[in-house]
Amino acid sequence: MDVTQAIIDEIPRLRRFARGLSASPELADDLVQDCLERALANLDSWRENSNIRAWLFTILRNLHLNQLRAAARRPNEVAFDGDREMAAATPPAQGQRLRLLELEFALDRKSVVEGKSVDLGGRRIIKKKKTTTQR
Repeated sequence: MDVTQAIIDEIPRLRRFARGLSASPELADDLVQDCLERALANLDSWRENSNIRAWLFTILRNLHLNQLRAAARRPNEVAFDGDREMAAATPPAQGQRLRLLELEFALDRKSVVEGKSVDLGGRRIIKKKKTTTQR
């Protein structure tokens, strides 16, 4: 049997093994692809009449361990997921402040016109009634 055909025959087993090692199917597929690239590039280091499955699984496991080591050296990355990120974010406070100022302004105008006192959360606004001059 041809060595490349033997490698192709092992792909389903490699994928199952990689899915057991990885957090997601996409990472597992990337791991298998890296394994196949490395195996084909280093085909001359494979000893004939030895177990090709064991050789491929060793390459795959070593690649996985190398990725884990590299990830441990890197600082934590935060993936941007728009929906989840926006749901977790706190809304901006300036909108509330603007609405409060608008309310205060409207109540202030009302108290001036009607000559009433309005209590805004501990702040008492007292305005005198506007006097209008008659002609």
